[in-house]
Amino acid sequence: MNKPVLLILAASIYQLEVISTAKRLGYYVITVDNIPSNPGHLLADKSYDIDITDHDAILAIAKNEQIDGVIAACTDVGVPTAAYISHCCQLTGPPWPESLILTNKIAFRRFLDKKDFPTPKYLELNNKTYVPKKIFDKKKWIIKPNHSSGSKGIFILDSISDFQKRIPECLFFSPDGSAIMEQFIDGDQKTCEGIVKNSRVKNYVVTDRQTAAFPFTVTCGHKIPSNMIDEAVLNDLIIQLDLIFSLLHVDNCLFDCDFVIYNDQVYILELTPRLGGNSLSKLLKHALHFDMVEYGIQLACGNVEPNICFKKPKPTAVILFGTRSSGRLNYNKEGFLWANRKKWVKHIMFDYDLGSQVKSFINGRNRVGECIIVASSRDELDRRIQRINSCLDITTY
Repeated sequence: MNKPVLLILAASIYQLEVISTAKRLGYYVITVDNIPSNPGHLLADKSYDIDITDHDAILAIAKNEQIDGVIAACTDVGVPTAAYISHCCQLTGPPWPESLILTNKIAFRRFLDKKDFPTPKYLELNNKTYVPKKIFDKKKWIIKPNHSSGSKGIFILDSISDFQKRIPECLFFSPDGSAIMEQFIDGDQKTCEGIVKNSRVKNYVVTDRQTAAFPFTVTCGHKIPSNMIDEAVLNDLIIQLDLIFSLLHVDNCLFDCDFVIYNDQVYILELTPRLGGNSLSKLLKHALHFDMVEYGIQLACGNVEPNICFKKPKPTAVILFGTRSSGRLNYNKEGFLWANRKKWVKHIMFDYDLGSQVKSFINGRNRVGECIIVASSRDELDRRIQRINSCLDITTY
């Protein structure tokens, strides 16, 4: 085979851009995903219906197919497998076994706590854990499955009755039956996307992360450039990231980080060595004129990386469409046509046809579409976001 071979873990809607970009670059693309109907399989040159957490089965595929690179894009679940394959096949990839810490919420919180990073108070949970009523006195908490992605099973709680109601669903989404409950930090939600070189942040950009209303936390959009963040806070973020990357031997990869700022203190919530999901790569392409997907593919296959310097970001937003309740999808068709004609709307699509059955937008799987818009300022960007949402009037019936 003359083409270099790239193994892509997962084949959902969020991996489509990675698959199409790899094929455009001339790679032979193999996808692995245990859902045969996922759309990425149709784009790939070859596919396997295997769970992306099955390390040994996928390693056998990697060796048999003589792959040149492996990438777990837009999902934490596949990162340990990509790290394992990279380690066994001597390819470029996340570190093994340190990636297990970065993709395990309890292990990562223990690591941060032990190394004296700023971290919220937390409890480790299973189906037998006793949680006293008094801890909810004037405090909110957030529960998360230990192993999960896309905000599945994550809820903000403000009472013991909320806890009792939500913990079964939370544990349902955790393969090992464990979860973590953290004191909720009601600060500014941010995301940092960037490149690590020699265990240091080489390039990065910070977004304002938009989330669903209480009690849900699913990401429903990002805005660039971030506001309400000063130089000292940014420096604190990068110092923390550099130290984590050094301690965990994260050397040469992309990274995706969710963090919150409260009283000028940075609290790193999640950090994974992979390409960010929620259409962040499309956002960065328009905001920075830099193709993070293309860079990540070339990096995974060990190609020589160019000298990278991110440009000053142009005000840009990605909106992830969703509905508040389950039902049949409805939106304003005239509003959609109007948006398509606007030059500042760079991309808009719906995942489902009008009248399709959809679920309420409480986790990343349940989005119904997306939109990328640009502007000349953050104020204009915010106005355009409101206008898009108003004109589309997305509901269910």
